[in-house]
Amino acid sequence: MAYARSDKDDAHMRANSKQPRSDEEKRKASEQVLYEYEMMCAATLARQATHGSWLGNAYVESASIHVRNLYYFFFKCGQENVVVEEFFPPPPSWEELRPEFFRDGKNLKKLHRFLAHLSWDRITTEKPEWPLLEICRQLSMPLKALGESAPSEFLCERFKAVASKIRTVMRNGDSE
Repeated sequence: MAYARSDKDDAHMRANSKQPRSDEEKRKASEQVLYEYEMMCAATLARQATHGSWLGNAYVESASIHVRNLYYFFFKCGQENVVVEEFFPPPPSWEELRPEFFRDGKNLKKLHRFLAHLSWDRITTEKPEWPLLEICRQLSMPLKALGESAPSEFLCERFKAVASKIRTVMRNGDSE
């Protein structure tokens, strides 16, 4: 899935970026995206060993912060947020990489209300289950696509190495 950068792509990035960013700024931002990914994975794996304990809850909350940050990077826009469009114009098929868990918008709201904010929903609504391993797997796919598609000068050295190690996992669990 190699991606060839064009003048049209540069125009797209300038039009969708609040302030043009240098290649160095984008490399530094890619380090932060990679940090979010690695912390999401680490907290998700740590939670598996501590399921049901207060420590397990801490890992759920930690993983969820990183899940939310990655989701916003890949699929939302924001005035101050680093977003994927600053690295390359996502193809029309990009939407297919949106994790199923977030497609209807309800689970993102639950993430805000139950984990990111002290809200009445915590008290008045049943506590949701967070399928962190599945969310982690699904957020791996846009990270892999970014590593394969963004111009290499925009990514830190480790980004492409980590992204290349992510196996493509099909919906039925088989790997390609």
